Amino acid sequence: MVQSGQRAQHHPRSAEGVRVVIWPISAIRLAFDPILGNTQQTKLKRNMNFKPLVFAAVGFLVAGTASAQLTVGAKAGLNYSIYGTKIDPEPEEKPESGSGIGFHVGGFLNYNLSDKIGLRTELLYSARGTSYTDESTSTTSILGITSTTKTETDGSATASYLELPIMVNFQASEALSFHAGPGLGFLMGYKTKFDSKSTTTTTTGGSSTTTTSESSGDSDSKEGIRGMEIGLTLGGAYQLENGLSFGLRYWRGLSTFNEDTEGGPVTVKTNANVIQFSVGYAFIKD
Repeated sequence: MVQSGQRAQHHPRSAEGVRVVIWPISAIRLAFDPILGNTQQTKLKRNMNFKPLVFAAVGFLVAGTASAQLTVGAKAGLNYSIYGTKIDPEPEEKPESGSGIGFHVGGFLNYNLSDKIGLRTELLYSARGTSYTDESTSTTSILGITSTTKTETDGSATASYLELPIMVNFQASEALSFHAGPGLGFLMGYKTKFDSKSTTTTTTGGSSTTTTSESSGDSDSKEGIRGMEIGLTLGGAYQLENGLSFGLRYWRGLSTFNEDTEGGPVTVKTNANVIQFSVGYAFIKD
Protein backbone atom coordinates (compact mmCIF):
# COMPACT_ATOMS: atom_id res chain seq x y z
CA MET A 1 0.00 0.00 0.00
CA VAL A 2 1.36 3.40 -0.90
CA GLN A 3 0.10 6.87 -0.16
CA SER A 4 -1.44 9.01 -2.85
CA GLY A 5 1.45 11.45 -2.56
CA GLN A 6 3.69 8.67 -3.97
CA ARG A 7 1.67 8.18 -7.12
CA ALA A 8 4.03 10.18 -9.30
CA GLN A 9 6.34 7.18 -9.62
CA HIS A 10 3.70 5.35 -11.64
CA HIS A 11 3.41 8.08 -14.29
CA PRO A 12 6.82 8.51 -16.00
CA ARG A 13 7.73 11.87 -17.47
CA SER A 14 8.35 12.20 -21.21
CA ALA A 15 11.40 13.81 -22.78
CA GLU A 16 9.37 16.92 -23.53
CA GLY A 17 8.28 17.44 -19.94
CA VAL A 18 5.38 15.58 -18.38
CA ARG A 19 2.74 12.97 -19.09
CA VAL A 20 -0.83 14.17 -18.51
CA VAL A 21 -3.15 11.48 -17.16
CA ILE A 22 -6.86 11.28 -17.79
CA TRP A 23 -8.10 12.39 -14.35
CA PRO A 24 -7.36 16.13 -14.41
CA ILE A 25 -6.43 16.73 -10.79
CA SER A 26 -3.99 13.83 -11.05
CA ALA A 27 -2.49 15.54 -14.08
CA ILE A 28 -1.98 18.69 -12.10
CA ARG A 29 -0.53 16.99 -9.03
CA LEU A 30 1.71 14.47 -10.78
CA ALA A 31 2.97 16.69 -13.56
CA PHE A 32 3.33 20.05 -11.89
CA ASP A 33 3.96 19.40 -8.17
CA PRO A 34 7.54 20.72 -8.48
CA ILE A 35 6.32 24.13 -9.65
CA LEU A 36 2.74 24.42 -8.36
CA GLY A 37 2.64 25.03 -4.59
CA ASN A 38 -0.12 26.08 -2.23
CA THR A 39 0.36 29.46 -0.60
CA GLN A 40 -1.02 30.56 2.74
CA GLN A 41 -3.52 32.71 0.87
CA THR A 42 -5.04 29.79 -1.03
CA LYS A 43 -5.28 27.80 2.20
CA LEU A 44 -7.25 30.63 3.75
CA LYS A 45 -9.60 30.68 0.78
CA ARG A 46 -10.08 26.93 1.01
CA ASN A 47 -11.01 27.21 4.67
CA MET A 48 -13.47 30.08 4.16
CA ASN A 49 -16.65 29.96 6.22
CA PHE A 50 -19.63 29.50 3.92
CA LYS A 51 -22.20 28.71 6.65
CA PRO A 52 -23.90 32.15 6.45
CA LEU A 53 -24.67 31.57 2.76
CA VAL A 54 -26.17 28.16 3.48
CA PHE A 55 -28.26 29.56 6.35
CA ALA A 56 -29.46 32.36 4.06
CA ALA A 57 -30.56 29.81 1.47
CA VAL A 58 -32.42 27.77 4.08
CA GLY A 59 -34.03 30.96 5.39
CA PHE A 60 -35.19 31.82 1.89
CA LEU A 61 -36.75 28.37 1.53
CA VAL A 62 -38.55 28.66 4.86
CA ALA A 63 -39.68 32.26 4.39
CA GLY A 64 -41.06 31.48 0.96
CA THR A 65 -43.51 28.94 2.32
CA ALA A 66 -45.63 31.77 3.74
CA SER A 67 -46.59 32.84 0.22
CA ALA A 68 -49.24 31.26 -1.97
CA GLN A 69 -47.23 31.82 -5.17
CA LEU A 70 -44.70 29.06 -4.73
CA THR A 71 -43.79 25.45 -5.27
CA VAL A 72 -41.67 23.54 -2.75
CA GLY A 73 -40.38 20.03 -3.21
CA ALA A 74 -37.55 17.51 -3.11
CA LYS A 75 -35.48 16.02 -5.91
CA ALA A 76 -32.81 13.41 -6.56
CA GLY A 77 -30.99 12.08 -9.58
CA LEU A 78 -27.80 11.29 -11.44
CA ASN A 79 -24.77 13.41 -12.35
CA TYR A 80 -22.60 12.86 -15.39
CA SER A 81 -19.40 14.82 -14.82
CA ILE A 82 -16.75 15.77 -17.36
CA TYR A 83 -13.59 17.55 -16.22
CA GLY A 84 -11.63 19.24 -18.98
CA THR A 85 -8.03 20.42 -18.56
CA LYS A 86 -6.29 23.07 -20.67
CA ILE A 87 -2.53 23.55 -20.55
CA ASP A 88 -0.68 26.56 -21.95
CA PRO A 89 1.68 26.19 -23.71
CA GLU A 90 -0.13 23.20 -25.17
CA PRO A 91 1.85 19.94 -24.83
CA GLU A 92 2.34 17.50 -27.69
CA GLU A 93 0.23 14.95 -25.81
CA LYS A 94 -3.11 16.66 -25.12
CA PRO A 95 -4.84 15.88 -21.82
CA GLU A 96 -7.94 13.72 -21.95
CA SER A 97 -11.13 14.58 -20.10
CA GLY A 98 -11.99 12.68 -16.93
CA SER A 99 -15.63 11.63 -16.70
CA GLY A 100 -17.93 9.52 -14.57
CA ILE A 101 -21.28 9.03 -12.83
CA GLY A 102 -22.40 10.48 -9.50
CA PHE A 103 -25.64 11.54 -7.82
CA HIS A 104 -27.42 14.51 -6.23
CA VAL A 105 -30.22 14.93 -3.69
CA GLY A 106 -31.88 17.96 -2.09
CA GLY A 107 -34.77 20.40 -2.21
CA PHE A 108 -36.09 23.17 -4.45
CA LEU A 109 -38.31 26.23 -4.21
CA ASN A 110 -40.06 28.04 -7.06
CA TYR A 111 -41.39 31.54 -6.28
CA ASN A 112 -43.68 32.94 -9.01
CA LEU A 113 -43.36 36.66 -9.70
CA SER A 114 -45.95 36.45 -12.49
CA ASP A 115 -47.67 33.84 -14.65
CA LYS A 116 -44.48 33.42 -16.70
CA ILE A 117 -41.52 34.59 -14.63
CA GLY A 118 -40.30 33.40 -11.25
CA LEU A 119 -37.27 32.64 -9.11
CA ARG A 120 -36.01 29.13 -8.43
CA THR A 121 -33.44 28.18 -5.82
CA GLU A 122 -32.19 24.78 -4.73
CA LEU A 123 -29.95 23.30 -2.07
CA LEU A 124 -28.33 20.05 -3.23
CA TYR A 125 -25.74 17.59 -2.03
CA SER A 126 -23.94 16.62 -5.23
CA ALA A 127 -21.33 13.87 -5.64
CA ARG A 128 -19.35 14.16 -8.88
CA GLY A 129 -17.64 10.87 -9.65
CA THR A 130 -14.96 10.31 -12.28
CA SER A 131 -12.76 7.40 -13.32
CA TYR A 132 -9.74 6.97 -15.54
CA THR A 133 -7.52 4.34 -17.12
CA ASP A 134 -3.95 5.27 -17.99
CA GLU A 135 -1.31 3.31 -19.89
CA SER A 136 2.28 4.41 -20.39
CA THR A 137 5.46 2.87 -21.76
CA SER A 138 9.03 4.03 -21.24
CA THR A 139 12.31 2.64 -22.57
CA THR A 140 15.88 3.26 -21.40
CA SER A 141 19.14 1.89 -22.79
CA ILE A 142 22.47 2.07 -20.91
CA LEU A 143 25.67 0.20 -21.78
CA GLY A 144 23.87 -2.35 -23.91
CA ILE A 145 21.17 -3.02 -21.32
CA THR A 146 17.66 -2.08 -22.46
CA SER A 147 14.74 -1.78 -20.04
CA THR A 148 11.14 -1.31 -21.13
CA THR A 149 8.50 -0.54 -18.51
CA LYS A 150 4.76 -0.64 -19.18
CA THR A 151 2.48 0.84 -16.51
CA GLU A 152 -1.30 0.42 -16.35
CA THR A 153 -3.29 2.45 -13.81
CA ASP A 154 -7.00 2.39 -12.98
CA GLY A 155 -8.27 5.13 -10.71
CA SER A 156 -11.36 6.94 -9.54
CA ALA A 157 -12.21 10.12 -7.67
CA THR A 158 -15.32 11.69 -6.12
CA ALA A 159 -15.68 15.39 -5.37
CA SER A 160 -18.65 16.17 -3.10
CA TYR A 161 -20.29 19.60 -3.18
CA LEU A 162 -23.10 21.51 -1.51
CA GLU A 163 -24.64 23.29 -4.52
CA LEU A 164 -26.71 26.45 -4.28
CA PRO A 165 -28.11 27.56 -7.68
CA ILE A 166 -30.26 30.72 -7.82
CA MET A 167 -32.06 30.95 -11.15
CA VAL A 168 -34.66 32.85 -13.13
CA ASN A 169 -37.53 30.52 -14.04
CA PHE A 170 -39.58 30.89 -17.24
CA GLN A 171 -42.90 29.06 -17.36
CA ALA A 172 -43.36 28.08 -21.02
CA SER A 173 -46.61 26.23 -20.31
CA GLU A 174 -48.51 24.92 -17.31
CA ALA A 175 -46.19 21.91 -17.12
CA LEU A 176 -42.97 22.94 -18.92
CA SER A 177 -40.47 25.44 -17.51
CA PHE A 178 -36.93 26.57 -18.23
CA HIS A 179 -34.44 28.10 -15.82
CA ALA A 180 -30.97 29.66 -15.89
CA GLY A 181 -28.73 31.54 -13.51
CA PRO A 182 -25.59 31.49 -11.36
CA GLY A 183 -24.72 28.95 -8.72
CA LEU A 184 -22.23 28.30 -5.94
CA GLY A 185 -20.63 24.97 -5.11
CA PHE A 186 -18.99 24.43 -1.70
CA LEU A 187 -16.48 21.58 -1.60
CA MET A 188 -17.43 19.10 1.14
CA GLY A 189 -14.98 16.29 0.41
CA TYR A 190 -12.65 14.74 -2.14
CA LYS A 191 -11.69 11.05 -2.26
CA THR A 192 -9.37 9.28 -4.69
CA LYS A 193 -8.10 5.73 -5.11
CA PHE A 194 -5.97 3.91 -7.67
CA ASP A 195 -4.57 0.50 -8.59
CA SER A 196 -1.38 0.32 -10.65
CA LYS A 197 0.54 -2.50 -12.30
CA SER A 198 4.02 -2.12 -13.80
CA THR A 199 5.78 -4.69 -15.99
CA THR A 200 9.50 -4.20 -16.71
CA THR A 201 11.37 -6.21 -19.35
CA THR A 202 15.18 -6.00 -19.23
CA THR A 203 17.21 -7.23 -22.21
CA THR A 204 20.94 -7.93 -21.99
CA GLY A 205 22.54 -9.41 -25.05
CA GLY A 206 20.27 -12.22 -26.14
CA SER A 207 18.50 -12.84 -22.83
CA SER A 208 15.51 -11.07 -21.26
CA THR A 209 13.99 -10.97 -17.79
CA THR A 210 10.56 -9.68 -16.80
CA THR A 211 9.47 -8.35 -13.42
CA THR A 212 6.01 -7.21 -12.31
CA SER A 213 5.00 -4.95 -9.44
CA GLU A 214 1.60 -3.81 -8.20
CA SER A 215 0.56 -0.94 -5.97
CA SER A 216 -2.59 0.78 -4.77
CA GLY A 217 -3.52 3.80 -2.71
CA ASP A 218 -6.27 6.15 -1.61
CA SER A 219 -6.59 9.64 -0.22
CA ASP A 220 -9.23 12.03 1.14
CA SER A 221 -7.08 15.17 0.98
CA LYS A 222 -8.65 18.35 -0.46
CA GLU A 223 -5.28 20.05 -0.86
CA GLY A 224 -4.92 21.91 -4.15
CA ILE A 225 -8.68 21.97 -4.88
CA ARG A 226 -10.72 25.16 -4.83
CA GLY A 227 -13.04 25.31 -1.82
CA MET A 228 -15.79 27.33 -3.52
CA GLU A 229 -16.84 26.96 -7.15
CA ILE A 230 -18.74 29.63 -9.08
CA GLY A 231 -20.94 28.09 -11.75
CA LEU A 232 -23.57 28.81 -14.36
CA THR A 233 -26.68 26.65 -14.76
CA LEU A 234 -29.10 26.11 -17.64
CA GLY A 235 -31.93 23.59 -17.69
CA GLY A 236 -35.60 22.74 -17.71
CA ALA A 237 -38.26 20.74 -15.93
CA TYR A 238 -41.58 19.08 -16.76
CA GLN A 239 -44.09 18.79 -13.90
CA LEU A 240 -47.14 16.55 -13.92
CA GLU A 241 -50.44 17.45 -12.25
CA ASN A 242 -49.76 14.99 -9.41
CA GLY A 243 -46.59 16.92 -8.44
CA LEU A 244 -44.08 14.54 -9.99
CA SER A 245 -41.45 16.29 -12.14
CA PHE A 246 -38.52 15.43 -14.40
CA GLY A 247 -35.57 17.76 -14.89
CA LEU A 248 -32.46 18.09 -17.04
CA ARG A 249 -29.73 20.63 -16.31
CA TYR A 250 -26.20 21.61 -17.33
CA TRP A 251 -23.77 23.05 -14.77
CA ARG A 252 -20.61 24.79 -16.00
CA GLY A 253 -17.88 25.61 -13.51
CA LEU A 254 -16.69 29.13 -14.29
CA SER A 255 -13.95 29.03 -11.67
CA THR A 256 -11.23 26.42 -12.00
CA PHE A 257 -11.30 23.12 -10.13
CA ASN A 258 -7.63 23.56 -9.17
CA GLU A 259 -6.64 26.45 -6.90
CA ASP A 260 -3.23 27.18 -8.40
CA THR A 261 -3.28 27.70 -12.16
CA GLU A 262 0.08 29.43 -12.67
CA GLY A 263 3.40 27.64 -12.29
CA GLY A 264 6.35 29.32 -13.92
CA PRO A 265 5.83 29.29 -17.69
CA VAL A 266 2.97 26.75 -17.49
CA THR A 267 -0.73 27.51 -16.99
CA VAL A 268 -3.07 24.64 -16.04
CA LYS A 269 -6.84 25.14 -15.84
CA THR A 270 -9.39 22.43 -15.05
CA ASN A 271 -13.13 23.16 -15.21
CA ALA A 272 -16.17 21.08 -14.31
CA ASN A 273 -19.03 20.28 -16.66
CA VAL A 274 -21.94 18.43 -15.04
CA ILE A 275 -25.13 17.13 -16.66
CA GLN A 276 -27.86 16.41 -14.10
CA PHE A 277 -30.97 14.31 -14.65
CA SER A 278 -33.41 14.43 -11.75
CA VAL A 279 -36.81 13.26 -10.57
CA GLY A 280 -38.65 15.49 -8.12
CA TYR A 281 -41.89 15.79 -6.22
CA ALA A 282 -43.66 19.04 -5.25
CA PHE A 283 -45.40 18.64 -1.88
CA ILE A 284 -46.40 22.33 -1.75
CA LYS A 285 -47.58 24.02 -4.91
CA ASP A 286 -49.82 26.96 -5.85
